[in-house]
Amino acid sequence: LRVWGGGMFLLDEWYEACDELGVIVYHDMQYAQSGHSPATTAVQDAELRHQVRRLSSHASIVIWDGCNECQVKMGTDTEIYATFVMTVVAEEDTSRTIWPSCPAGGWTTGVHQLDARPNGNKLTTPANGPDIEVHGPYLHGTGFPAVNGDSKLDLFDANIPIKVVPGSTGPTFQNIFASEFGAVV
Repeated sequence: LRVWGGGMFLLDEWYEACDELGVIVYHDMQYAQSGHSPATTAVQDAELRHQVRRLSSHASIVIWDGCNECQVKMGTDTEIYATFVMTVVAEEDTSRTIWPSCPAGGWTTGVHQLDARPNGNKLTTPANGPDIEVHGPYLHGTGFPAVNGDSKLDLFDANIPIKVVPGSTGPTFQNIFASEFGAVV
């Protein structure tokens, strides 16, 4: 599950339930796009440190993410997520993977290449590169094709819950990626 950056930090009971049930959590910091972006203030620094310290004991959280829909690029207004937000997170929890934002082009410095855990160096992202914010066929384009999957895009049937049929799995079979926007590739 993803704790969305436009939302809020949740109650301890929610994280405890995720730990108990074995739910994997992708956790955004509570920032999203312009108008909901951070400022380098003592209050925000203290809030980030408090929340990461409060939550870092939960095994269910496997990744910290800087923000929702604010692709972090150095030399732009979004670099604050690398220079402030995720730097604070990295100082408080070196045991987990950190990611600049959702979406993101990754890190160029500041993390171990294998697992993106902080290595104590300055966090930087690529200064340039393509914008990768894609919401699927109903808004910007055709979504993300799977790495070794079919390039066609099918929408979920609006009849939720979807029927899951067991089938063969493994590296020789096509993978399926279901985006948060209801598109399957």
